Amino acid sequence: MLLRLPTLALLAALPATLIDPAAVEQLMDRQLAQKAQIIEIVSVAGRLSHLEYRHDSGPAIRPAPLPTLRYGKPELIPYGSLVKDGKGFRRRDSGPGGVIVDLAGTGSVQSLLPYRSISLSGLISGRWQLALADHAHLLRDDNVALAHLAPLGSGSTREFPLQKLAGRLDLARSRYLVFRLEGEQGRLELQEVAFSRLPAAPRPTLRGTWLWDRRLVIGGEEKVVADLAAHGINRLYLQVDDEPARLIPFLRLAARRKIEVYALDGSPDAVLESAPLLARLRLVREHNRRHPDAAFAGVQLDVEPYLRKDFQLRRDQYLNGYLQLLENAAAICGRELPLSVAVPFWFAHLRCEESDFIGRLFGSADEIVVMSYRTNAEEIGEITGDFLAYGESSGKPVLLGLELSPLPDEMHQVLHKGSAAGASAIVLGGLSWRAGALYQVPGSRLSFAGQYQKLPAVLAQTPPFASFQGWVLHSYEALRDIR
Repeated sequence: MLLRLPTLALLAALPATLIDPAAVEQLMDRQLAQKAQIIEIVSVAGRLSHLEYRHDSGPAIRPAPLPTLRYGKPELIPYGSLVKDGKGFRRRDSGPGGVIVDLAGTGSVQSLLPYRSISLSGLISGRWQLALADHAHLLRDDNVALAHLAPLGSGSTREFPLQKLAGRLDLARSRYLVFRLEGEQGRLELQEVAFSRLPAAPRPTLRGTWLWDRRLVIGGEEKVVADLAAHGINRLYLQVDDEPARLIPFLRLAARRKIEVYALDGSPDAVLESAPLLARLRLVREHNRRHPDAAFAGVQLDVEPYLRKDFQLRRDQYLNGYLQLLENAAAICGRELPLSVAVPFWFAHLRCEESDFIGRLFGSADEIVVMSYRTNAEEIGEITGDFLAYGESSGKPVLLGLELSPLPDEMHQVLHKGSAAGASAIVLGGLSWRAGALYQVPGSRLSFAGQYQKLPAVLAQTPPFASFQGWVLHSYEALRDIR
């Protein structure tokens, strides 16, 4: 599943050519269609691929550009008792009032999680208080005070430590910057509002890859290790089965060549039936106890519950099962086996009932590998900043995954449940739908396949977070063919 970012190509002007009613009807799960508010019809190479079912999503989350998010000469919108008065503002009555800066726009929120400071440039006179409203506070018509603002001369700048001041806010879902007027009148002329973070100190980084076909290393130990060394790989996530002892020759050779090997396993079914996966973790733990000279350096779980077709409709159930699985896995691993967890970048913005999903995720894992499958360095930074910020605050390392295997272009047609008139009206599964956006997801935006010359420049990047530990390339099977 992909986070639908504004940078994906919208093709609203194109006709809704993806809808072949007979083919969609044949593929449609009518029970899921009854529950869904939105269906996405996905086509690959002109052929219907699959349907995605979901409820209405919450506000769109705008990614956080690094290292600085700037609002030049932001519009100041009065609220409450405040009115514009010449070059300043005044109260028209004794009620509360101030001005707001809309950080995201209607229907959206802005992630401020990666930033460490907020700076204000311009002129401030009178008694003002700086506050911030996240999405939840906005729904309650409320905000949280951050700091009192001392007068600021024209052209001057003042900086505040955002993270220390915003403890009660969900910075990943920020909406308004609020300036409360505490006196009768005041001036506020902002030239710029900027959210920033300083670069982290450089540190040695890992370079890893995934290897899914374990048969390649049984009898092919020398070749695989030589391939890994040729590409500078010092961490391998290797798919295991119930006989890890068959990998002993490879594990010994990899250890001599300073390549860490993590046992890799997981499937979407594990969120419903976790016993087989947990049993395999116990086998890895016992293997390490019996063969300390051929031990795994850790384990990685790649479960991907979102691949279940009803994930979006039963999301809380699946996410609770997923979190419980991770907690059980962490209990098995203990201090003997570092637990790595592979997740898509959009997991940073998930909510699971009232629980702290991301906090529980980091609480169970010793390391997070984010599948940040994009080919543009700036976009990779935007979609991974929140995970790197969480890792920094929790003291856990975060690695970023890149895709090397070929991926096809996808076309997506969005359907919204409800009656409509004209060309946008569609009846599928006995239900009325209206056609929404038609957009393309180019494979070249997600994978470096066919454009490997771009890869070194991205790998040379160091995101400005102390949590960043390196890159993981998907996968060995693709990497070995790059010369």
